[in-house]
Amino acid sequence: MKTLVLSIIISFSFFGAISQDLNSYTIQGSVVDSINTPLPYTTVVILSDKDSSLINYAVSNGIGDFEIKNVKPNSYTLQLSFMGYRTFSKKIEVGGANEIIDLDILKLSNNDKYLKEVSIEGEYIPIVFRNDTVEYNASSFKTQKGANVEKLLEKMPGIEVDSDGEITAHGEVVNKIYVDGKEFFGDDPKIATKNIPADAIDKVQVFDKKSELAEFTGIDDGETSRTINITLKKDRKKGLFGEVSAGGGLENRYKGKLNLNRFSQKAQFTTLVMANNVNEQGFSYRDYFNFMGGISNVMKTGKSNFDPSSTGVPINVPGVNNGIASSLAGGINYNQDIGKSTHIISSFFVNNSNSDINRITNSVNYLANSSFKSNNTNDQNQDLQNYRLNAKLQHEFNAQNRLDLSLVGIYTASKTNEISNENQLFSDATNNTSTSSSYATGNGLNTTLGIDYKKKFNKSGRSLNFLGDFYYLNNVSKTQLETDRSINLRDGSNINQDQSQLVNKFEYYGKVAYTEKLTKKSFIIADYSYYNQAQENNKDFYDLIAGNSVFNQTLSNFFKSNYYYNQLGLKYNYKLGKSMLVAGVDAQKSALKGTRDENTESINQNFQVLLPNFNWRKRNGMKTNINLRYSTAFNEPTISQLQPVFDNSNPLNIYTGNPNLKPEYSHNMGFNWFKYDAFSERQTGVSLNAYAVNNDITNARYFDSISKLQTTTPQNTQDNLGVNTNLRYSFKVSKIKTKFRTGLSFGVNQGYNLIDNQENRSLTYNYGGSISLRNTNDKIVRALLEISSSANLNQIGISDQVSSMYINTKIVGEIDVELKKDWEFGITGTQNIYSGKSLAVAKNFFILDAFVAKTIFKNKKGYLRLSIYDALNQRTGISNYGQANYLTESSVNVLKRYGLLTFTYKIIKI
Repeated sequence: MKTLVLSIIISFSFFGAISQDLNSYTIQGSVVDSINTPLPYTTVVILSDKDSSLINYAVSNGIGDFEIKNVKPNSYTLQLSFMGYRTFSKKIEVGGANEIIDLDILKLSNNDKYLKEVSIEGEYIPIVFRNDTVEYNASSFKTQKGANVEKLLEKMPGIEVDSDGEITAHGEVVNKIYVDGKEFFGDDPKIATKNIPADAIDKVQVFDKKSELAEFTGIDDGETSRTINITLKKDRKKGLFGEVSAGGGLENRYKGKLNLNRFSQKAQFTTLVMANNVNEQGFSYRDYFNFMGGISNVMKTGKSNFDPSSTGVPINVPGVNNGIASSLAGGINYNQDIGKSTHIISSFFVNNSNSDINRITNSVNYLANSSFKSNNTNDQNQDLQNYRLNAKLQHEFNAQNRLDLSLVGIYTASKTNEISNENQLFSDATNNTSTSSSYATGNGLNTTLGIDYKKKFNKSGRSLNFLGDFYYLNNVSKTQLETDRSINLRDGSNINQDQSQLVNKFEYYGKVAYTEKLTKKSFIIADYSYYNQAQENNKDFYDLIAGNSVFNQTLSNFFKSNYYYNQLGLKYNYKLGKSMLVAGVDAQKSALKGTRDENTESINQNFQVLLPNFNWRKRNGMKTNINLRYSTAFNEPTISQLQPVFDNSNPLNIYTGNPNLKPEYSHNMGFNWFKYDAFSERQTGVSLNAYAVNNDITNARYFDSISKLQTTTPQNTQDNLGVNTNLRYSFKVSKIKTKFRTGLSFGVNQGYNLIDNQENRSLTYNYGGSISLRNTNDKIVRALLEISSSANLNQIGISDQVSSMYINTKIVGEIDVELKKDWEFGITGTQNIYSGKSLAVAKNFFILDAFVAKTIFKNKKGYLRLSIYDALNQRTGISNYGQANYLTESSVNVLKRYGLLTFTYKIIKI
């Protein structure tokens, strides 16, 4: 049944799409300027004479030649557009016996008035290359009715959107999206792409945003970030626009959303509200990561540690394959220009969710002379509340002085009920079991204050920049734990405890940077920075005995740590043509101090390191990019890794920190090459990343020889080495109106960990590949076929075990058809195949989604959609992998078959 359905989807999609192109013609020609110099990357479009709608388009190649295939017989208007030249228009007739219509040489004349930018009202130019910016005309790319910006971006050549909503534009990941040149809900691009309707967009601009220092001083320091700016249609800037939707279905499933926007030249106001119990999260994982330590802090200090346990607030983010969740979320984004020199940027989030997660995990652990199998069932219910405020004030005193003030405030509260059962069976027949239940509550406040002052001097290229960050974290968590465990050769023991944890963290960071231009092509950046992190972690454990609360001195602990550094840096920048070279070194002197109590030896470590860096880039606008970079980092251990106290949350695996840990020193090297040919829509990309981590911190595991009770503690090991490569290639076959995209990836990691004081060297290989086909004549039929596969192979060195192997394959067929009288239907079939010699039981399941929809009302502002998800009720949550000395397979409850009838109404009030 499922194979038949998938075959029908694929066959109907592409035969239906291709059939639209019978009896077609090819238009070709060459574009030159007034002195017969070829004009590459000229945009060529053909418009219908009947209603001036866009029929097709092309971009001339490197010598100015162009061709537009699959054009039906009719009367058209041909338009040519190139930056700095007047737009060329010509009436053409397509038809007759000759299938190739040669327009010969077409000349464009200079337009001095619009030398830097051409923008003429009423023209249909789908894509224009403007220096280092690519601009797309949104009206040239057709999307489904009711589609958001994400669906619009998928249609644009050179832009890719993956299944998680991550955007890659011309070979680089998009880190930020602006709306009319202003920030939109902070740093998360998905909030804009998933909530702004596609039909509100006029233009989409892709460019590399320079660092704030480079933008202010005019000196390129080589620091860029791939960015998208979406501009709204003029009628959406004169009033209120947005949409409201509400839907319900069987088994009490519901989904609702409100999106209202009011934009003007000086102000932007957006409000978002959503509620559902179909696993759609209000905001992305980035919001939770911000809570863990503040992305702004990570970016400015260069620190990359991520230690959720140190916060004391249990947070689990459910998703489509990670439990079942209901969410209620809302947000406000407000930006205001006050005069020409003052700008306010602000947003506020509220996100409440409840999730039920039921997970079963089976693993095989290989030891030096034995092994054991572990089976764990975990049932968890969590209520999570998250509030986040972002605010920024920018003020330009004059052309030479600018001040930015920023505030990030995050409050999170959680309640978690958890029941866990674990069984460990060793190869010598030893059997340990544990049953535990816990109730945990936590709340935390995270605040970051930032100040950024820049000053330019009269001499070109000379500037001063002062940065400061002040970060405060206060978290309180309490856990009631009750555990029954049975350990070999010991009587079954019971643990009944109240646990509380208080975490206080204070960080501050300051930096002063000085730039000086040496020649027209070179300049230097000298800087000094200071970073200080002070943290207190207080754990109090009480045993509940006969109704009395008895303080447990062994497990309780007060630990204070302090890490700080002084750093001097120097960078030399040299620019030659389209190439930029940046070479520098930072000299860092740091100290790590920690104390537990008066009777415990203090941690007192001092370090002096050099941190070299290198970056070479050659770029030809958005067409070609080559980048080679090298960087180093020095990462201190987290407080949970240092704290020398036993944690018995898992009674079969006791965890204790290691106060003798040394910081990690990491080397990272990356190479990226990307080329985009707008003429053929051919896109090629190669990336290579290699890393080496000295004093790598990994978990060492020790097993009692009799009871097999496990103790885990972090230790420094040998170097952790790895390489990851990625190849991407896509192209369009005009004859069959199909775009092909393929990718290959490979990664290998060599790591070490200790098992009973014996070193285990593991090699982990990850392979991946994908190929997709999408029709490009998608005015009526939109179709997609995608096949992807990934493999995980792990070689364990501590024993003579054979290598593990897991292979996961996914085949997706998708079709969306627009019918007459504003009807639309779509079907998506997904075949999932989990296989491999290490998999206990192979799993195959087929997910079928379908919908039928109709646009209603005379003004076509209403949209009614009936959807069914997982119609065959087969969705399954599975994950499997091998690494270090163990193999793991897990399954989790997921949201299965449900249907929704949803009504959406567009709000446009001019």
